[in-house]
Amino acid sequence: MRRRNHRQPVATMASIRIGMLVLVTLLASSTAAALAQGSPKLYMPDFVGYQNQAQSRIVEQITKVVRQRLDADPTVAVLPQLTGATEVISVSPAITEATRLYEAGRGQYVDQRFEDAAKSLTQALDYLETNTTDITDWSMVEDSLFRLSIAYQHIGDETQSSEMIRRLLAYNPEFTFASDEELPEAYAASFADSVKRLKKKGNGSLDTSSVEVGAEIWVDGKVRGATPMSIEDLGAGTHFVVLRKDGAAYGSLVTIEAKKATALSASLVKKGAEGSPEAALVGALATGEIGDSVRFAARDLANRSAAAYVVAALIVPVDEGFAVQALLYTTETKTLRLLEPSIFDKELLSVNVDGYKLSKKVIDAIFDASLGTVVESTEVIGPENFKAKSEVTALVTGKVLPDYTNDVDTTTDETNSDTTIVTPKDEELIKGFPLAQDHWYENPWLWTGVGVGVAGAAILTIVLMSDSGTDVTGFNATIEW
Repeated sequence: MRRRNHRQPVATMASIRIGMLVLVTLLASSTAAALAQGSPKLYMPDFVGYQNQAQSRIVEQITKVVRQRLDADPTVAVLPQLTGATEVISVSPAITEATRLYEAGRGQYVDQRFEDAAKSLTQALDYLETNTTDITDWSMVEDSLFRLSIAYQHIGDETQSSEMIRRLLAYNPEFTFASDEELPEAYAASFADSVKRLKKKGNGSLDTSSVEVGAEIWVDGKVRGATPMSIEDLGAGTHFVVLRKDGAAYGSLVTIEAKKATALSASLVKKGAEGSPEAALVGALATGEIGDSVRFAARDLANRSAAAYVVAALIVPVDEGFAVQALLYTTETKTLRLLEPSIFDKELLSVNVDGYKLSKKVIDAIFDASLGTVVESTEVIGPENFKAKSEVTALVTGKVLPDYTNDVDTTTDETNSDTTIVTPKDEELIKGFPLAQDHWYENPWLWTGVGVGVAGAAILTIVLMSDSGTDVTGFNATIEW
């Protein structure tokens, strides 16, 4: 029988404390990151008054409160606004997202996860196609088309593979493979056939003009001249066309047909607040006509901000105060929904509670696609809509809501330095702010983080309250065999 003595290494109390602090910090930060990553991205432009009939201070206050309430809820990620009064955001969030998806797709392609690569690269290309005026790295377009054409071949979708090859050759007719590029045999044959077909078809032309004469013409990432100008050597297929002059721009995808002339006449849009997608949405919404113009503006804003959802609202003065008609655009389905209207009192005495109610409707609609009414055609929104609803409600219930405006208490909202008036009907809602907590306390990731934090804090407390000796002595272990 032999004996061997092992002595535990000596550790200092200070090193244990530091280790515990690092552990708790890492666990908390990883939990917060996981929670934030799973939250859908929401963009909220400033609300707008119906035909300029609502005072600006009313619009600003309602917008401010609802934004605060949405921003405080961890189940959604409220994106920063793209433009201020005179500024434009320096980097397009959509191009940032396109770059992230492109890099992810490249990694998946290298790992031969071709289905994942096709999905990531398609999403990246979608962002690039809808934000042509913001593209600075045009190599992403070409490389995305190339890798998509091969990824589709690998997963057996020859139709999409051929389409991507045609688009790649339209973008760059001189495209060649790297010498060390390993290609599927069927892909190489399809590529060679597409080259022959494109040459046989011949080129088409693009006749460009713009209201701002002398705009720089970019086609597929290259400067070709200035408007007005005809470009004669474009291959049949889809091309990226951008016109620029003095900080204004116009961009779109243009389809060129072989041996035919395609005309493009455009008016350039300034890239500041005045010409932003947000301004277009606000302008369309203010008319009270909710239709294609609002939906398309919301779509452009979602593309520009890389948001999964866009929430906007029309504030309409009514007898009871202000009716706030919220709208929610969903990027994935490209649908616009009218949510149930909210009524704010004339003096905004209960603006915080009403703001909670409205933010709750928005968040509920994000997670439940059945809520709200999908706008199929043009819906006209005005004071008469809400007046009719009030009369029907009174008829059905047989009740008249009491006037609480003369029986109020005052309190100070912690998130808003302004004095808030609290009426009896809102007293129970204010206690504990249940409306705000409806979502975050049901979030499992949040409670996971809380649990980790509490456990870490408990362990740390035990360590800190333990013997204050400088060293923790080791122990002897005897092993026999």
